Amino acid sequence: MVDLNRMNFHTSMDFATRMRNLSKITPKKEMVAIMSNEYAKISNESEAIVFETMWQFTQEFQAKIIRKKNLKKKLKFWKK
Repeated sequence: MVDLNRMNFHTSMDFATRMRNLSKITPKKEMVAIMSNEYAKISNESEAIVFETMWQFTQEFQAKIIRKKNLKKKLKFWKK
């Protein structure tokens, strides 16, 4: 159950926030290219800028996941 009365929604999101949200969908460059192409068509932004920004955020997000996984692996080395 979700209590929507207590949730805070964005009234407006800037370009970077939208790209950061979309970057969490897939780590595959081909999929990011397709998503950035479609997003550029809808938002009237440059496809190159959208792709570069989305790919940068995707790489940062994936690096964060890998760091977290490696840290957990080191901290739980005795559990198998």
